[in-house]
Amino acid sequence: MTSRHAACLIPLLLPLLAVGAAPDQPSAVVIPSDSPLVAIRVVFNAGSECDPKGKEGLAALTAAMLAEGGTKTLSYEQVLEKLYPMAAAVSGACRKEVTVFSGEVHRDNLDKYKSLLVEAITSPRFDPADFERLRNDALDYLSKSLRGGNDEELGKWTLQLSLYPDHPYGHVDLGTIDGLKSIT
Repeated sequence: MTSRHAACLIPLLLPLLAVGAAPDQPSAVVIPSDSPLVAIRVVFNAGSECDPKGKEGLAALTAAMLAEGGTKTLSYEQVLEKLYPMAAAVSGACRKEVTVFSGEVHRDNLDKYKSLLVEAITSPRFDPADFERLRNDALDYLSKSLRGGNDEELGKWTLQLSLYPDHPYGHVDLGTIDGLKSIT
């Protein structure tokens, strides 16, 4: 990334990073590179440990809604149509203590991508159809994929859950089946 590209990213990232940091201490990390690709990571200091009791999965579902849902002005299909020619995507990952939104784009498309990324994070659509699709995806993962198709991952989560009973870490980052079903 050239210094010009780094300079244009800092105004984008500082307001977003202020949400997870002290309001007067926003920060950005810029790593210069000669690659034509620009990788962006926006990290919020909130994760699945923040899920309210009985609503386990809320943080992960919210991250999915922001990354894989529409914006106030664009449906999810329209967002995909804009990202496709840029060969870019927006992804969201919720872990125990952080939620990360990330993407990679060619520097020639950086300005268009930045505006889509900021809109996805700051002005989500929260479309009921997207909500049902993403909640059903999470429920399918927990009830079918994790339980029946991935012994190693199931073993890791079984150990995690036995180490942290009655603790904010005591559920899969994606949530629980009952918790996801209770979210409306």
